[in-house]
Amino acid sequence: MLMKNHEVPLALLKLAAHKRRLPQNHPKYQKIVNDWALYNSGYRGELALDYYLHRFNRSENFLLHSLRLQHKQNFQIDTVILHPNFILLIEVKNLSGKVNFDHGFGLMTRETSGQVQSFQDPIIQAENQAFHLQNWLNDFGVSGIPVESLVVFVNNHVHLTRSDEQNVDPRIIHANKLADTYNELHHKYPQNFLSNQTLHSIGQQMIQENKPLQVDLFHKYQLTPKAIQPGVICPACDFSSMKRNHGYWQCESCGHSSKSTHIDALKDFYLLFNDQITNREARWLFQIDSRKVARNLLAKQTLIGKNKGASYQLAFDTERDFAYLLSTKEKDQAGYSLVP
Repeated sequence: MLMKNHEVPLALLKLAAHKRRLPQNHPKYQKIVNDWALYNSGYRGELALDYYLHRFNRSENFLLHSLRLQHKQNFQIDTVILHPNFILLIEVKNLSGKVNFDHGFGLMTRETSGQVQSFQDPIIQAENQAFHLQNWLNDFGVSGIPVESLVVFVNNHVHLTRSDEQNVDPRIIHANKLADTYNELHHKYPQNFLSNQTLHSIGQQMIQENKPLQVDLFHKYQLTPKAIQPGVICPACDFSSMKRNHGYWQCESCGHSSKSTHIDALKDFYLLFNDQITNREARWLFQIDSRKVARNLLAKQTLIGKNKGASYQLAFDTERDFAYLLSTKEKDQAGYSLVP
């Protein structure tokens, strides 16, 4: 039973908005592109996991994705399976290339196109998640049920290796082994520890306590609002200065026209700055001079206040309204796989 679906990471959406509104010659542009690629690859990997989970979808499982809980400190879980006999945490990795593990030094390296990157051993991360979850469960009044962790690589273009004679930890698997590993756990733990009612209550509590990560990218990357480029961006060619012409937006580069492209600009503003916008800010964003035109373009937004102090409430849903920022048409400039 699916209790909680995947969440689009807010940090991913904010990075995408910054990436498309910063000049490419800005000193922080490439760093933002690299971080966007990492977040995007991770999100795509979590979605790809669903294909393998469906192979052993059983009625006794309660499945939750994209959790960020707190027990003394925040801890994040990509996917958790609540089973009457055990709880399984899944940390998803969507890396391509040659991935090497050195458990003795707690390191993982990834080599692709002649470039080598170093990461923390994902087993350390998985064990930390299990530790925090066990403590969280104790506070909920649940103890004794086994908590297992897996690190699952979903990309078909990854080669997992080891750096010494020590075997790769068996909790690190490729996604095509997930169903077999799940069945092994089912045989390893034949005893029921928790009822379906208790499992459902645990899942509901997880959903209630879930707190998605909030991030201030201006502070993180030491950016100023002046770095952001205004304008209505053409969805056809990405030209950043469409002109308002007789009720339409017209792209001076490719000729594409639209009545509603400014809505995406408002969504960018929502992610970049604030959930409220003034007429003056809208004129800057749309690069127009007329207060009346700006007011008409904002007519579908809720007006707050009157006269010069008035603003408009922007109400967008991060799960539904930002598909234009989740396109994979771009080449991954950081070397991460965008589509498994």
